[in-house]
Amino acid sequence: MSSEVLCVQLASILCAKNKKHKTVTGILKSELFLAVGTTLISLAAGVFVRAVSRKDQHKFWVREDFAVGIDLFIASVIVLVTRSISNLSKLDLHGPEAMGRVRDVYAENMSALLTTVLGGWIVSTIIRRKGWEAEHKLKMGWGILVPTFWDA
Repeated sequence: MSSEVLCVQLASILCAKNKKHKTVTGILKSELFLAVGTTLISLAAGVFVRAVSRKDQHKFWVREDFAVGIDLFIASVIVLVTRSISNLSKLDLHGPEAMGRVRDVYAENMSALLTTVLGGWIVSTIIRRKGWEAEHKLKMGWGILVPTFWDA
């Protein structure tokens, strides 16, 4: 399935559930698509690039290509930082409570970032200790599925 087909299908699903965005352009500009859709497309592109960059004498798809848990972690940190900057830029900085609002938004964003980084560290420890079957082969459960669903 190509990324264009995936985008159109995701857009049609979002259109059916969200009447505010009735056009494909409206869906592509929506917060949900920017957070979820772009992450899924980048993960699919990453899996594809791993597969096509392997030498021809090896199998095209291997299990490790689908180990996207750490990629999801990186994407979530990027989305979190971007959203934090967006939240801070939307604040009204006039008035006596302006610094209090900035401090509250900053504390909320930093606690979310700290929790995300701590979660990523926990996942990488799980992968390092329980996720490897052999030197270059991940276990399906602890090496691929648990990190993917933890970070999703």
